[in-house]
Amino acid sequence: MRRVTPQPHGQIGLYIDALRQALEGRGLSDESLVDEVREHLIDAAERGRAAGLAAGEAEQQAIERFGSPQRASSCSWCHSSP
Repeated sequence: MRRVTPQPHGQIGLYIDALRQALEGRGLSDESLVDEVREHLIDAAERGRAAGLAAGEAEQQAIERFGSPQRASSCSWCHSSP
């Protein structure tokens, strides 16, 4: 299956923008977290497409299952040092 590239103004792109804003609002800038979340959402959307969902529906379902950008930006395990 061909790898999906999220459009900058598609639902995943908008989610990633909101995540960056939420992180900045908490005084954080974590591009590795942003990249990890983006990849997770792309993978989940690809699974949705493989299951027969339309692209927009697959992205929306992936986002709904992942949770809000505010929730993602506030999780303690995301920002802990190794």
